[in-house]
Amino acid sequence: LTHAAVFACNRILSDSMASLPLGLFRNTPDGNTEPASTRPEHRLVAVSPSVLYTSYNFRSTLQFHLGLRGNAYARIRRDGRGGARELRIIHPASVRPFFYKDELFYEVQPDAYAGRSGVREVLRPDEILHLSGLSTDGIVGRSPISLLRDTIGIGLGNRDYMSKLQKRGGQLRGYLKHPNKLNQEQVGGLRENFKSAMTAGEIPLLENGVEYSAVSLTPADAEFINTHKLTTLDIARAYRIPPHMIGDLERATFSNIEHQGLEFVKHTLLPWIKNWEAELNRKLLPVDLQGTHFFRFNVEGLLRGDIKARMEAYTKAIQ
Repeated sequence: LTHAAVFACNRILSDSMASLPLGLFRNTPDGNTEPASTRPEHRLVAVSPSVLYTSYNFRSTLQFHLGLRGNAYARIRRDGRGGARELRIIHPASVRPFFYKDELFYEVQPDAYAGRSGVREVLRPDEILHLSGLSTDGIVGRSPISLLRDTIGIGLGNRDYMSKLQKRGGQLRGYLKHPNKLNQEQVGGLRENFKSAMTAGEIPLLENGVEYSAVSLTPADAEFINTHKLTTLDIARAYRIPPHMIGDLERATFSNIEHQGLEFVKHTLLPWIKNWEAELNRKLLPVDLQGTHFFRFNVEGLLRGDIKARMEAYTKAIQ
């Protein structure tokens, strides 16, 4: 998360998924769709999953776990009739899915990340909400951070190098040259005196023929700037985030930013939305309601065109 592009991409996804309207709907006998806001499942997801957090915080945190770990988990607490009454977030590091006699189970260790003690639990799939990202087995998602570790490592290395370079005023370290051969103690004393004067902001005094030669920044050394840009774009590609949304406006224009925003909804948010909806439907709805009721995110507000395009469309429709 200390890499700006990684943090920005995950924050955009988390904030976007948490800010979308979400509700429970049902199909009526006459073929229409209407809200089912009186059902307890609607309030559980859209209003208050738990006394600990709001719907916004709940969805934001789970999506954040998905972006970093590739998996997000929440404990489903049910009432005496089997209906879901509370959702509790579990840190992905505390959960281990496993098979026993061809059945899936989840081992949950005490959540040290949340500062809560407890005992080890083994849960069945209907007791845990499990959202997974890109997977090789259809169950456990792969961690984007692990898959991108080399790319992110290059970016962190460039960031640290740039930070040190700026502290030196944009120049690399120089060297001291003495006309005579010095022993180890003399070398250490000369270096320490020079360093102390520079650190204190004073002008160092060079004696006995000592000379200071600065090493300037060469074009080859400055190539890390281009590498830093490429690393940022690689991370944005991996998360399918338009570069302008993380502050890279190099290729952005007034004519294409709007279309990039629409592509973000269609190609980035929509797969996550379908993932969320499918898991909410199968884990939170009773079996007898799964054919008629469903959870749905509302993205219509994000898919609107600019005011000119909308007015033209309204005019044509009226005519």
